[in-house]
Amino acid sequence: SPYIAFDIRPLLRRPERLEGLLQLVSREARLFESAVLIRDWHLLKNQPQVDADLILRRLESYCGFVILTSEEPFFLPRKEHPVIDLEFAAADHSQRVASWTEHLNGDAAGGQLASLESVAGLYKLNDGQIRTIVQRAKIRSLAVTGEDHLSDKELIAGCREESSQKLSELATKIATRHSWEFLILPEDQKTQLRELCDHMKYRAKVYEDWAYHTRVAAPGLNALFTGPPGTGKTLAASIIAHELGIDLYKIDLSTIVSKYVGETEKNLSQIFGEAEAANAILFFDEADSLFGKRSAVNDAHDRYANIQVGYLLQKMEEFPGMTILASNLIENIDDAFMRRLHFSVDFPFPAAPEREKIWRISFPEQAPLADNISFEQLGRRSKIPGGNIRNIALHAAFHAAADESSITAKHIAKAARREYEKEGRSLDS
Repeated sequence: SPYIAFDIRPLLRRPERLEGLLQLVSREARLFESAVLIRDWHLLKNQPQVDADLILRRLESYCGFVILTSEEPFFLPRKEHPVIDLEFAAADHSQRVASWTEHLNGDAAGGQLASLESVAGLYKLNDGQIRTIVQRAKIRSLAVTGEDHLSDKELIAGCREESSQKLSELATKIATRHSWEFLILPEDQKTQLRELCDHMKYRAKVYEDWAYHTRVAAPGLNALFTGPPGTGKTLAASIIAHELGIDLYKIDLSTIVSKYVGETEKNLSQIFGEAEAANAILFFDEADSLFGKRSAVNDAHDRYANIQVGYLLQKMEEFPGMTILASNLIENIDDAFMRRLHFSVDFPFPAAPEREKIWRISFPEQAPLADNISFEQLGRRSKIPGGNIRNIALHAAFHAAADESSITAKHIAKAARREYEKEGRSLDS
């Protein structure tokens, strides 16, 4: 039988149109003896300007069948509104692999089983979204190359496009263009970071296909990056996101922690909810400002601070994606909090050999470097972390461009002096 569908969203913007809309829908339902489908019913939660009960009473008086769709459970008085609840569970990993296989139909150059398992594990998309991604990618491929065979890169780009949305005003999207060779760290730390990527790539396979969720909980994947400023914590997070093909969002804790009771929890709930919908990685910078060692509870403020920490830990463990926390001082992190983490990676201050490598990769191949620049000498003399080195390399390039010359040691020295002055240090310190 036919049905009439309408969305809730326009009513939230123009609630005064409710009466007219109900009259129109009720008339059409009676004329065509049709059911009524109302999408996004969950949006009426905490929206007193729209009378949800009035909508149901009016429609039920004209038609016998009203369908409500919602992203979350909701309550209806069953005496007034006879209800049949149907829950549509999200597709599991094997079902997502099957959807990819069906819609690709062997036409993807990157459609190997291992590749599709990885994509299905990283992106929790439904069958309709997967179908849309494949259709869009084939249309683009036909327009550009005249063929509809798809690569891994095109599939990942489609997944990111389908998942993308503005992750509220509380988070900033970070560019993820760098690869592993740009991260200069001891090999043990780089191995830990690659293991972190593997946990994300294969967690759906292990927890769902291999049924490890029957033995252990399937919590969110949490990591702590510790080390002095400028040692590569943000860069490492962006490289992990680039490796996985997932968007990365950085959260400044100072913008979400509020002195008002309940406001911090509201902000965190919004961030994690939007990150789940966007299949994004969350990166909390300077996390020790919230997770520092907690002293004895002396007043209501201390109790509320502990509630905030507990709530964030709960959201991290419920979040099906990856959460990365960054701290300058591991000594400030509470021991109880440390036990709740899956990975802890230390970013040490770079020694002279590491600083030399950072100097080398901070200048692109196209940069016109003078022949007399000694990266070995720069690494030995400049006792600064990678973040400062990259700043100096960039500013030296602007000095050289202004002089219409190649980048010389003089330009690097000038840029270094400015970088040291910015931090209140002398070049000889």
